[in-house]
Amino acid sequence: MSPALVEAHGLVKHFPLGRSLADAISRKPGEVIHAVDGVSLEINDGETLGLIGESGSGKTTLGWLLAKLHVPTAGRIRFAGQDITDLTGRDLLAWRRNVQVVFQDPVGSLDPRLRVWQIVGEPIQAQEHLSRAELKSRVAEILPRVGLPGGSLDQYPHEFSGGGRQRLSLARALSVRPKLLILDEPTSALDVAVQAQVLNIAALPAPDPRRRRARYRISGEVPTLVHPPPGCRFAPRCPFVIDRCRLEAPTLRAIPGRPEQLVACHRAEEVEDVPPEQLLTGIALAVGGP
Repeated sequence: MSPALVEAHGLVKHFPLGRSLADAISRKPGEVIHAVDGVSLEINDGETLGLIGESGSGKTTLGWLLAKLHVPTAGRIRFAGQDITDLTGRDLLAWRRNVQVVFQDPVGSLDPRLRVWQIVGEPIQAQEHLSRAELKSRVAEILPRVGLPGGSLDQYPHEFSGGGRQRLSLARALSVRPKLLILDEPTSALDVAVQAQVLNIAALPAPDPRRRRARYRISGEVPTLVHPPPGCRFAPRCPFVIDRCRLEAPTLRAIPGRPEQLVACHRAEEVEDVPPEQLLTGIALAVGGP
């Protein structure tokens, strides 16, 4: 049996608070914020995991830990059977193409001084070192996949709407065909009309015929934990984040009125009262299909 794509064991992340001069002189231990406190989880290949929880519960910090954007205070992370907790330097750079992040605020994550081809091509260039012409050609192929015109290569982020900027973020994340895509509330700053468009792209990117690991794109209804699209091969799970990001795993159950569909989500029973798009709040860790 092959190992899970992602395995986290006892992840802890503490952020130190500032100390007064008197405390520093007396060497009094400083206080810390317990952002993530002993989280363990697994994400299998072909599975989508969604984390829901109140603001400040540590969802984003956990995602950043899995993407190696934070160094854990304690705990271990394995990716496809390899322990990546202590990866540094060239080994870390080579591994990064496996995981990409779409941040909550596209304005803050897109460099306003760079053109579209530079922004989207940044992860590609970090791995392949292409010429300018080759890089622009690659980016021009990627943009239509997220609903952006290939002729927008030389535009700047401020020339796009909020939805357009989030599409740029998605294009950048998908440019190296990651095995794990981490979405940090990618639609929270968008209006409802644009949310469905972005989620359709983010959840299931269009298949690439050259890839053995095919992914599936959907259209129409917004994909959610309790409304999976026809033929969707993703197995959703939805733990609830409580008490400084300790995970409370839900029980697998049938969806009311649809006994053939099973879901593990704390909000599954609320399907009649909760709009579908609200079931994709929080951070979603989306994994490509087999």
